[in-house]
Amino acid sequence: MRIRGQVSSFSRRGTYIFIRPEGRVAPTFCHRSDVHGADRLREGCSVEFELGRDDFGTRAVRVVALTGV
Repeated sequence: MRIRGQVSSFSRRGTYIFIRPEGRVAPTFCHRSDVHGADRLREGCSVEFELGRDDFGTRAVRVVALTGV
């Protein structure tokens, strides 16, 4: 299931991207390798993604920018 959200911030090194999903309070994160076109992504961009799980918990995967790139 695809979920929409907005990029809320980046980690200091830019390795992780934090996304605020629509209709949810807590942001989720993704590794920049999970984002198609991550080099052009900016705060406030609308994105679409799926939720995945790894050893650290739930995170956004297969992230695609919808606006702002």
